[in-house]
Amino acid sequence: MHNTYRNLVLIVVVWMIVAPARAMFHYPTREDNMLVCDSYVDASYMIAFFYPIVLIVVCTVYAVLTRKIPEAFNESKHIVAF
Repeated sequence: MHNTYRNLVLIVVVWMIVAPARAMFHYPTREDNMLVCDSYVDASYMIAFFYPIVLIVVCTVYAVLTRKIPEAFNESKHIVAF
């Protein structure tokens, strides 16, 4: 697990070096002028949400699959609390 975090940090550091966040003026209409982050305009920030979305989907699938495990499969009921 520790190696996974190191890889994620490396990816984020490289991403910030290659494409750092910058403030820019965005004109959604002729009357509006907004000062926004440049990733707001092209939605590149959605790349960062891809990994958590995949985790949510995988965990939801496993939660649905584990509902069908029989109750006798529960080993934790044999643990005695002192």
